[in-house]
Formats: sequence, structure tokens, C-alpha cells
Amino acid sequence: MKCVYVICEKNKIFTSSKNKCKTLYVGESKKFEERKKVYEKDCEVDNELKYKLYSYLVVKKKYKEFEKFFLENIEFRIIQSFNFNNDAYRKEVEGYIINRLNPLLNKTKRDSVFGRNFKKFEKDNIKFYDYEEFCNDIFAEWYWNRADIGGTTRIYNRKRRQWYNRNEPYGEEAMNINYDKKYKSWFDKNKLFKKFDAWRTNYDEWEKNLKY
Repeated sequence: MKCVYVICEKNKIFTSSKNKCKTLYVGESKKFEERKKVYEKDCEVDNELKYKLYSYLVVKKKYKEFEKFFLENIEFRIIQSFNFNNDAYRKEVEGYIINRLNPLLNKTKRDSVFGRNFKKFEKDNIKFYDYEEFCNDIFAEWYWNRADIGGTTRIYNRKRRQWYNRNEPYGEEAMNINYDKKYKSWFDKNKLFKKFDAWRTNYDEWEKNLKY
């Protein structure tokens, strides 16, 4: 079953008073029956829901309350649609539900602004590789306009372990090696691999949080 699912508490134990739906977690799946079995395991190590909850409580220093959590206190709510055959749209609706319900254990997509109209989504759908190209473009513009690089005629090529003039092939290779390393560090530091939806739906917020 392809669906978006919501996991709620029956009795409020961990969710706050602001969380009216007592929502613990929102997810999406191509095979919900198999996913549900994972959440119903007794073992804390193999049970993804229990692991997420325990990790959250450890951070909040409330891990002793973990003993109050039982499988009998959770319920699953399922959202289905023919349009969920489109994997990207299913994730879109997942993000919309996350933003609406603000579940306790979801940590991503909260800077995003999602819609639900499938026709509009299909028309405006942007792929992840478009996002990667955009990130590379704006980083390149910043990087190559820096005043603190390129001030020498020679550069060290880490791959070949020698110094070369910048205008010769191995010098250009060295500059590209340095660029790629810096770009990867910048991409990871900003956790941009988690922020595709924020960039796509809420660009101003995405750009405001960038650090160079």
C-alpha cells in the first residue's frame, strides 16, 4: 500500500499540549504493511519508532519516561490517494502533513512550504539534480570572487604532490581539487542534502540560513 501515515499517541504522554493530534511521527511508504511491522517490534534496537523516541528523550534528559511508552499506546492513521503512485508527490504530501501537525520525532522539512494540489505540483516539479546544480552555481560565484585566493602564481597540487603554475594544466587541476573539497565541506556544513524541499518551496528562508 502506497500511503502517507501518521503515528499518534492514544493517551498523551510525550507530546505537548500544543500538539492537538498527539502526533509522534509522520512518514510515507511504498509498502506500508512492511513498514508497520517494523514499528510493532518489541525490540527497541530494531523498532525505528522506539529508537527515535529514545534518542529524543536522551537529548531532552527525560529518558526515564521511556518506560511509559508501550505499543498499545500508539495508533496509525493512513492517508491514501491514487496520486501517491508518484513518489515525489507522496513525499510532498508527507512534508505538508509534517508542517501542519509538527510531529514530535520528525526533524526535517520544517522550513518548507508545501502545497497539496497535484496538478500544480506536476507543473512546478523540480528534480534534486536541479537543486544540486543551483547549489554548485551559487557556491562557485562566491568562491571564485573571493579576495583571499588566487594571489600567487604557483599552487600545490595535492594529487601529484608538486607545485605548478596556476595557468598550466596541473595548476588548473589543483585549483579544481581545492574547489571541490571546499564545496563538499560547504554543502555538508549547511546540511543542504536535507534542505531540498526548503529550497524548492521557501527559497528566502533557505538562503537566509546559508553560511559560507
